[in-house]
Amino acid sequence: MSVSTSPLSPRERQIAEAFAGGETYQQIAGRLNLAPSTVRTHLATIYRKLGVSTKLDLRKWIEASSPVDPALDLPPRPDKPSIAVLAFENMSDDPGQEYFSDAITADIITALSRSPWLFIIARNTTFTYKGERVDVRRVAAELGVRFVLEGSVRRAGDRVRVTAQLIDGLTGGHVWSDSYDGRTEDVFDLQDKITRQVVASIQTIVHRSTIEEPVERLNRPDLTVWELTMRS
Repeated sequence: MSVSTSPLSPRERQIAEAFAGGETYQQIAGRLNLAPSTVRTHLATIYRKLGVSTKLDLRKWIEASSPVDPALDLPPRPDKPSIAVLAFENMSDDPGQEYFSDAITADIITALSRSPWLFIIARNTTFTYKGERVDVRRVAAELGVRFVLEGSVRRAGDRVRVTAQLIDGLTGGHVWSDSYDGRTEDVFDLQDKITRQVVASIQTIVHRSTIEEPVERLNRPDLTVWELTMRS
């Protein structure tokens, strides 16, 4: 299959990548400000243009059509599970809440860094991507990691919702995602609680995938990744 010229428009490509990565119609529609029926119509057109019939075939096409530029001076991937934690996005109307999203991100990086069997990219490096619309696979390649954690923080009154998702840096597919709700009576307790829950989930997922890793992969071990159904 030739991928030198994409048959998809930029919007179709965006929808195709999101759907192949595990997002639902509703999630794509909400993020792109579209009606779910419009997303379904776009996907029907995408499947027809590409001649595919399953999500697996769509994912294979996306992977084949998004090669990493070999001219880039990319770092080697470390010999243990590696994660880059991107700055969580402040989704609140109040820009003053930026400190909370940044603090959550920094705490997660610090907590994950305490695990000697994980390789975690430093905060100063990952925060250079803050505010940018990034391609997760490109970030993973540039930083030499297998996983990328990204998330968002939304505050309404005294309630806070933090959403986090772990993404496979090779395929762009979702490995895990969850959301956490709390009240801000004691913001530091809430921050600590969310950090503990996120870190515990990530360590469990990554550890399971590590022990299932085939022994044949020696030079750049890749972690086995499976899809989990995201919450609608």
